[in-house]
Amino acid sequence: MTYGRIASLNRYKTVGNEFLEHSEWIRKLRTPSLIGIASVLTIPFGIFIITPYVVMNISGPSALLSLLIAFIIMFLSGMHMNELMCSMPKSCLLYNFTYVSFGEIAAFLVGWISFLDFTICIVIVAKNWSSHMNLLFHGLFNKHFTVEMSYHLDSIFATKIDFFAVLAIFCSSIVLCCSIRVLATVSIIMITICALATNSTAFVGFYFADANNWLAAGFFKNGPIGVIKGASNYLCAYIGIETFSFLLEETKNPRKRLPFIMPFIITALTLVMFLTTMVITLATDISKYPDDMLFPNIFDKLEIPSAKYVMTIGSVCGLSGTMLAIFVPATRILTSLCGDSLLPLSLLAHTSKKRGVPYYAVLLCALLSSSMLLLNVSKLFEIIAFSTPLRLILLGCLIYDQRYNPNVVGLFRETAFYRGIYRNRYNRHKTKSSNIFTDDGDSCSVTVSGYRWSTDDENSEMISSCEILRNIITQQEVQCQQEVCENWMDKISSINENLGLLLNEEDEENEADQKLSERNLAKNSLTGLRYSTFNNLLAENLKETTTKFCDDRKRLSMSSQDTYDFGHNCIRSPCSSCFSETEINKHKFHIFEHDIPKMPYWNRYPGSVSGSQDFDKTDHKCSMRTLFLFILSSVIIGLLILKTESSLTKPYLTLPMLLACITLVYLMINIARQTVNPINNERSCKTPAFPHLTLLVIFLAILVACTTDCITVVGFIAWIITGMILYVLYGYKYSKEGRAPFNGLIVGNNLIKDNSSTRIMNNTSNHQFSVIML
Repeated sequence: MTYGRIASLNRYKTVGNEFLEHSEWIRKLRTPSLIGIASVLTIPFGIFIITPYVVMNISGPSALLSLLIAFIIMFLSGMHMNELMCSMPKSCLLYNFTYVSFGEIAAFLVGWISFLDFTICIVIVAKNWSSHMNLLFHGLFNKHFTVEMSYHLDSIFATKIDFFAVLAIFCSSIVLCCSIRVLATVSIIMITICALATNSTAFVGFYFADANNWLAAGFFKNGPIGVIKGASNYLCAYIGIETFSFLLEETKNPRKRLPFIMPFIITALTLVMFLTTMVITLATDISKYPDDMLFPNIFDKLEIPSAKYVMTIGSVCGLSGTMLAIFVPATRILTSLCGDSLLPLSLLAHTSKKRGVPYYAVLLCALLSSSMLLLNVSKLFEIIAFSTPLRLILLGCLIYDQRYNPNVVGLFRETAFYRGIYRNRYNRHKTKSSNIFTDDGDSCSVTVSGYRWSTDDENSEMISSCEILRNIITQQEVQCQQEVCENWMDKISSINENLGLLLNEEDEENEADQKLSERNLAKNSLTGLRYSTFNNLLAENLKETTTKFCDDRKRLSMSSQDTYDFGHNCIRSPCSSCFSETEINKHKFHIFEHDIPKMPYWNRYPGSVSGSQDFDKTDHKCSMRTLFLFILSSVIIGLLILKTESSLTKPYLTLPMLLACITLVYLMINIARQTVNPINNERSCKTPAFPHLTLLVIFLAILVACTTDCITVVGFIAWIITGMILYVLYGYKYSKEGRAPFNGLIVGNNLIKDNSSTRIMNNTSNHQFSVIML
């Protein structure tokens, strides 16, 4: 009973057409832009920050093995991420999917931890960018922008304050406020320069490769634990891959582009990092360098100053691009948390309608990251090395939950293709807009524009419901003109016969011309009258629906989208979310286009597989309990292996280890025998070899997470407690899902052979629709 009461407090995000198909972000990114952003985040961050730290402080030359383990985990996680992205193409993917599957509390914790993680990444990149700039200019900025701390707490705080890193953070935030497309262009330029400079000097280092350097430095610096701990740090280098999940609503056709490029870009980025790691470990004895060594410094011992200079230029260019792009994940997750009213300051959810940039979120991230520059970098590395595997564990759990959940959420593959429907009947037109006036004189502009709709491969074109609305009006106009012309032609023929009997031929011609001109004028006036009557009827229907949302409140004037093409699928230009009572006067509703036609899916199931109706909550709870036991067994095995390595052969540890391994194998067999919901067969992108690969990812991520120190875990728990206090005081009370959502207008279409209709639906909080048929 107590558990039921606690579970009832956990709210879940409502998943409907408005959530899945409507977006406030501007879709500007294509495949080259995505590759540029991912590369500029992963390559410089992995080569010039993660690799020197892992090699010098954790793994030594065995960092190559750490990178291979991290690659296996990330490659398999990329397959799982593809399935979630195709099911729910929304930015902040893990946060939103957790909100839907596990509830509001779990989603808040995911967003709260992710915000800390990505803010720490901003701090780390800023400090390393400052160090490489000082290396390039021989310590010039250290003399003028660095202040030594009056007290030294090396375990927590840094020994000096680097104001040059603060300057880098705020300059990057200013550039980021331009546009996401500007960021993508700069990223491509910077990563190109970085790749050319780094690869050219890396091949120079191979001329000095000597395997004896591995033996001199000690290949396994800290043993197997160092290898696994290095893998947890290398997972942080794939931040560019995780950034994909934060840009889904800013990407054109994300369900088509991202699953295709994901495995290739993970492999390519890993090869680049593997090459540079080999250069560092083979070219010189790393034990002779300090722990805070920078990558270009290896050429000091090799006495190649030109190579050092070129690589320093490449590192500065690469980290400059990283400094710009590193703001993307933190600002997007902060915008989502504030957009759902889980954090105070709702203005942080505001995005520019012209550029699509969350200005206030960027400013807050810059302020917080600047204040965190006082912390020690090594402690920051430990935090992100622990939180990154946790997100991958959550990713596997979400896939697992969807496969066994009777209530599957998200988009599916559609086997009924709509490309040929009305292809010859309707044509694409230019963007039009019409103003609808309310009783108080204010106007609401409804813009009708063309969109592209796609099926499974997202290649086919489909007319949108707005186009159908426009084409219905055009058909009515043509029909009116044809009827009027036919009636007048009949009248003209009868009048000509009567005139021929009464008048002579010359008078008949003159009068016929005069009558014809008069009748043409009458015909045009009648046609315009009938068409204007139809337009007035349409406007009245729209006005009647829209004014229901504006009772007793005056609505602000809304401009047309003809002047500003914001690039998202909301018909109404000033469309933005508001959840507080102070903002309700600014925004009552929005009208968005329902792109997917209302036609049935052709679901095809094999005869031996039962339908989803055979699933119930009991089976789902049983499968989730099995997953919990699997995670618990994996944690026990990881702690026994990594924390008691030297004492593992003792009898009092051998028996628990053996029991945990037997339990783990039994649970894997039990999970594999469970029946998967067959609706998941209709996913456009599925994780192969489920559940074996999913369980492997969860186990490996738990294994690398178990290398974290206890002090880091305690600090992590303190951050979670702080977030929960903030959630209880504010988020639970003002959450968007905790109150009835605002109404919306959905322009939907219904295509059934010759009967085409467009509906303007009033979406209410209880998922009911009041419909106006056009």
